[in-house]
Amino acid sequence: MEISDFDDTFLARWAEGSLTEKELEAFKKTPEYLSYAKILEETENLAVPDFKQEKVFKKIQNKIAHKPKVFTLNKTWIGAVAASIVIALGVFFVFEGKTNYNTNFGEQLVINLPDASLVNLNSKSHLAFNKVTWSINRVVSLDGEAFFKVEKGSKFTVNTPEGIVSVKGTQFNILSKKQFFEVSCYEGKVEVSHPYKNTTVLLTKGEVIRIQPNSIEKRTITEKTPRWTKGESTFESVPLYLVIGALENQYGIVITNNKVNTAQLYSGSFTHSNLHLALETVFEPMDVVFDIENPKSIVIKPK
Repeated sequence: MEISDFDDTFLARWAEGSLTEKELEAFKKTPEYLSYAKILEETENLAVPDFKQEKVFKKIQNKIAHKPKVFTLNKTWIGAVAASIVIALGVFFVFEGKTNYNTNFGEQLVINLPDASLVNLNSKSHLAFNKVTWSINRVVSLDGEAFFKVEKGSKFTVNTPEGIVSVKGTQFNILSKKQFFEVSCYEGKVEVSHPYKNTTVLLTKGEVIRIQPNSIEKRTITEKTPRWTKGESTFESVPLYLVIGALENQYGIVITNNKVNTAQLYSGSFTHSNLHLALETVFEPMDVVFDIENPKSIVIKPK
């Protein structure tokens, strides 16, 4: 049975508390019940503006009169109808009012999700989720990079601009940048979906998948956690422009490129605690010269 199988007055009577025991038991067995119950619970804390009962009653009856399907609305139902209106408003405000986290240059942030799962958000990244629907829908949105430690339970999904990751309980890292998507599994299993060739891949512990325009690569790792969570960013055969972006995000700088080929691949690492050392570590092996014009402005050019 679904909610659409009940009559037009059903939700108003449920919100008012006047369902029969048989009706309530049938409602509890529908897929929609938990969502409506959660919404009603949250809306108890909403402040609803005062309104004139008689005026609202007449307007509602006039609206109903122009509908092809008609039922009688008694004045004693005004409270229940108002409760239904609050539920509708609650859907709008609650579902639009996500919890958002943003990190600044050089900042990392540990986030405790409602189910005790943990997220370590890397610099210049964004994470969002909905606390109200979390118990029935464990979904987060990510733009940037984050390391997840997910508690066991129902399906846990991470939506990114580049692809989707789904798990039930595991540890994994996601790096999602424009035209670059990399997922590393540190524990358990991770399902990765990407629009490129409708790719769906199941990763196990120690496996990494990288998806770029026109290419899919898999490799293995031995680390137990991402090194960026310990103050060092590492890269393996990634375009130099991604490394430059990571430097900018960690140190809050702007790097101006003067004819350097940033599509060339870089493998290596840089520290998060010493800008000059980080620049040397990245650019010297690439035969690139850097000039620190001021603490926030760097110019690079070929040797």
